[in-house]
Amino acid sequence: MSDRKSIGNILLIDNNPDFHIQVEFGLENFNVQTAISASEGYKLLAKYHFDVLLLDLALDRADVDYVGGLDRILTMKREYPELPVIIVTGDKERETIVAAIENGADDFLYKGEEGFFEKAQTKILKAIKQNRFIQEHKAINDGKNSKDSDLIASQESDVIFLGETPKILEFRKKLKFLGGQRKVSLLITGETGTGKEVAAKYLYANSSRKGQPFVVVNLSAISKDLLESELFGHVKGSFSGAIKDHTGYFEMANKGILFLDEIGEISLDIQVKLLRFLEDAVISKVGSTQKIELDIQIIAATHRNLREEIIKGKFREDFFHRLNRFPLHLPSLRDRKADLELLISYYLKIPKENVSQQFTEAAFKKLKGYNWPGNIRELVNAIEQIELNQKYLEKEVIDEECLPEEIKNYEPGADLEKIQQEFPNLKLEEQVALARLREIEEALLNCMGKKGLAAEKLGKNNDGIRYEIKTYFKKYPDFFEDFIEIKKAYQKTLKKVNPSFPIN
Repeated sequence: MSDRKSIGNILLIDNNPDFHIQVEFGLENFNVQTAISASEGYKLLAKYHFDVLLLDLALDRADVDYVGGLDRILTMKREYPELPVIIVTGDKERETIVAAIENGADDFLYKGEEGFFEKAQTKILKAIKQNRFIQEHKAINDGKNSKDSDLIASQESDVIFLGETPKILEFRKKLKFLGGQRKVSLLITGETGTGKEVAAKYLYANSSRKGQPFVVVNLSAISKDLLESELFGHVKGSFSGAIKDHTGYFEMANKGILFLDEIGEISLDIQVKLLRFLEDAVISKVGSTQKIELDIQIIAATHRNLREEIIKGKFREDFFHRLNRFPLHLPSLRDRKADLELLISYYLKIPKENVSQQFTEAAFKKLKGYNWPGNIRELVNAIEQIELNQKYLEKEVIDEECLPEEIKNYEPGADLEKIQQEFPNLKLEEQVALARLREIEEALLNCMGKKGLAAEKLGKNNDGIRYEIKTYFKKYPDFFEDFIEIKKAYQKTLKKVNPSFPIN
């Protein structure tokens, strides 16, 4: 391959020779290699290094190894996962573009449109820049750069733990310290979506148990009838259906770390058995009296307030104190807003200093002002949606039109300021919750109690609003006393959480 140009090496796979000539002239600042079929393209990929692949969705069906365009993307991505793929197509149907992106394409270009080569150059350069950013940080993940960075990963699980705010720096420091405390059981608390499992994996990556098993168990996802057997195992014939011996998660995790997510969801009976293990490091399989001694560090996590659950009689106080010897609370995203640019830069795969340049001022203000009730999990989903919208709408810069509806329509200011004045002694997360509940109440009032219309006004669907209400009700049931419209509209939701809660 000629090296007369240095901007980048491009491979075009397209069945139209005339288009090859146009691209070679139109992208004269790049080294462009062309192939008329996938088979020719594969030969070039095996021989040379390319920075970007331009792929026609409708390759000639006479090609001896023809595969449909969408399937071809999957094949290319599987065989060359680090190669950015930009689809070149004449099909302007939204469904086609969405399917291509979902199958792994990084971007797309419409053939024959005005300004095609200017757009092509912009998108190719962006793909090259993003790919180089990924590769630089992959070097960190692979241990090629030993400098302690804001981007931190374990080699075993590619775990990323981002953050540079004081709260996260302190949290990370605690995890590193606890990684050396092999026998200490831990409890990580924090709202849903804050990254509690990521924190546990980061501890493991910095632990003396690194290299041993790391076993994750979502306790809320296992049937109550099967939970004891899944955790501790069972012997053949111990119950109906036990046709052979079964090894539980505890034995699988021996010598390593067992991460028990959603610890607040388990019954008191299981809590007793877990407490017994924490005290003597011994288990017995269901149906057996034989004692099995294990060497495991337990990390538990919950989004619930376990002190409140103790008062309600749903969680054992002795079990709580045994887990909570070194409290670890993972802050919500709204409590670490200074990390937002760093997080966005990682998920957009661009340097942090370039983040604000990717957005209009209004769109960036919306992102920073949003309260992120779903935390980092919601941010990841939002970024994916923003990227897809930007590509579909062909926006050079991300504007408000690219944002998810709930972010686009979010207006927190006045209500939050009023609540901060009315209730200065409440924590910020409580003030935010109260402000949001007032928004929902007002929307229901203006929409005559019609949930669908109110949700649309708030930039969400009804399921999204129901989830918010359920989350806030679990945490702050006292707030709901005066929200008449919410209580009427979401009576079933509130009753499921607390059957004794007075609706009228």
